[in-house]
Amino acid sequence: MLVANDNQHAIPVREQNLDANGNIKVHEHGTADINVTNSSLSVAPPAPLTSGGGGQRLACPADEILPSPKTATVLSIHMDIGVELFGLGSSGNAVAAEFVGPAYEGNPSNILLPLPRAVQFNEIFCAGRGGVSLSWVGNQP
Repeated sequence: MLVANDNQHAIPVREQNLDANGNIKVHEHGTADINVTNSSLSVAPPAPLTSGGGGQRLACPADEILPSPKTATVLSIHMDIGVELFGLGSSGNAVAAEFVGPAYEGNPSNILLPLPRAVQFNEIFCAGRGGVSLSWVGNQP
């Protein structure tokens, strides 16, 4: 059986979500009471970075251990067209980051990479031919 109604033959409906007084129930209403119980929060911007950055040029193929670990919050990388692979390592056993170079079709020569958290490295390496220029912004205010 099919029931079809138009405006002249409407079926009355009754709200099911009523409170004890017959009003439609609502979740929250009124004004919220907010109490801050923690110590003060700083809304000032963090101190600017004034040190910790640097740069390095590497002729490929190469694997170079840096004299001291570097900590970066932003990486800027330029790879010559013949570079196949570029990477950052840590203590000779863990790769912090690895990038496929422009020697493989479609991969960019330039990468600007802001990092959501700082990365530390003390080794840079590349494969292919040409060179890589690496610059980084440190994280020391």
